[in-house]
Amino acid sequence: MIGSERFQRGVQLPEDLVRRPELIALEVAEVAVPELGGDEPLVAAASATKTLSEPSAARRRSSRIRSARSELDVVTEVDYQLRRHGSLGPSFTTSLYCSGPDHPLLFGRRQETWKRVLTPPVSILFDFGAILDGYCYDFGRTVFFGDPDDAYLEVFGLVMKAQDVGVAALRAGQATAADVDRAARDVLEEAGYGEAFRHRLGHAIGLDVHEPPFLTASDRTMVQEGMLFTVEPSITRFETFSARVEDVVVARPDGGEPLTTGFRDVLVVP
Repeated sequence: MIGSERFQRGVQLPEDLVRRPELIALEVAEVAVPELGGDEPLVAAASATKTLSEPSAARRRSSRIRSARSELDVVTEVDYQLRRHGSLGPSFTTSLYCSGPDHPLLFGRRQETWKRVLTPPVSILFDFGAILDGYCYDFGRTVFFGDPDDAYLEVFGLVMKAQDVGVAALRAGQATAADVDRAARDVLEEAGYGEAFRHRLGHAIGLDVHEPPFLTASDRTMVQEGMLFTVEPSITRFETFSARVEDVVVARPDGGEPLTTGFRDVLVVP
């Protein structure tokens, strides 16, 4: 019932408040993602963003993964950085979805996967969010640890393309939630990865991290201007490399406006 009340308010939140938890999430990414690296910088530094113009943090060096870091070590670091940068805490359980030849993708088994030491080659799919002044954010990127092959680069590129298409489809007053899901899903289905996109495209977000309406085939809600949705396509594969991306996007008449725009290049920890 609470979610329905929030939806009745239109999921149209004051953007100055929304942008504050969004800024925390981006700041945490600028700290936590680069600190996964070893003695070499990331192959591709973060792109400039609307809120943080200096990508210097993405060029920092450290020894986080190279000193036998586990998945739990990385999750703990992200949660610490969320609070350090002003968040009440994570807006949901911080997650890593790691997959590769030596890291089978295991959904719903965190207490088992958290113990795994990250060793290359592996794709590391981040999913975390901040809370500030009662409002939530949800953010995701993929980092590759090791030497990415052409198959991974293809998967990464398709996921980013699907998100671009989904964002463009968030046309307030013109598209339903199902239309938006279909637009992004078509990109992955046409490339032969439809079965590897295993979930809805996204959800509304605000006072709760998961609110209706949902970007899924069964939701015929008309998108309204100012509504906030996650747009989070993925290709997840159990025995090889995967990729995901996630940003919160404001619905506009001419298409969505992402609140986070950094870290969109291929990120590699050599």
